[in-house]
Amino acid sequence: MKRGMTTLATALLALGLSGCSGGNESQSATADSAGGPQGDAALSQSTPQATQGDCDLLDPDRLERAFGGKLTFTGMSGRGERGGGCTVSVAQGEESQIILQVGDAEDYAARKDAYGAQGLELAPVNLGREAFIVNDAQLIGIDDENRSISLSLSLVVFDGEPPLSGEEVAAGIEQAGGEVLANMKASPPA
Repeated sequence: MKRGMTTLATALLALGLSGCSGGNESQSATADSAGGPQGDAALSQSTPQATQGDCDLLDPDRLERAFGGKLTFTGMSGRGERGGGCTVSVAQGEESQIILQVGDAEDYAARKDAYGAQGLELAPVNLGREAFIVNDAQLIGIDDENRSISLSLSLVVFDGEPPLSGEEVAAGIEQAGGEVLANMKASPPA
């Protein structure tokens, strides 16, 4: 059986490495357990509750604009308080999603060190105190208050072309990450 598989493998790698960060357990578990049937209900709420992890830092309309209207978001779910993460389901592709994790300076340093040790491409971007796009599919950044983010797009498409190029993914992640950092600045620290 011939099946073409196109993935943005870095995003999948990022999901696996998210469990390696020095953050709390709820951050590590987010990629594995944040999705679920409650996601559609959470997306339809105009203002997510504080008990929905980091979902209050994301806005589906702004996400859509960040990716040039080429992605459709079908659900949003988070766990616990700040640092519990947020998973946004993407209609395009099979099990495609955006993952947001908020942490601290230790989480940021652990991610940066792990990606550097693996020889992954870290392209600096002008966000927060310091930020990098990792292999065109993930943004890691830290602000002046030592709050960090990891925002990645896992876009998996079988038997077809992905709706975005690598450059479009990187640009969308950068724009969305800038909005998350701005929203963190506007929200009270955890």
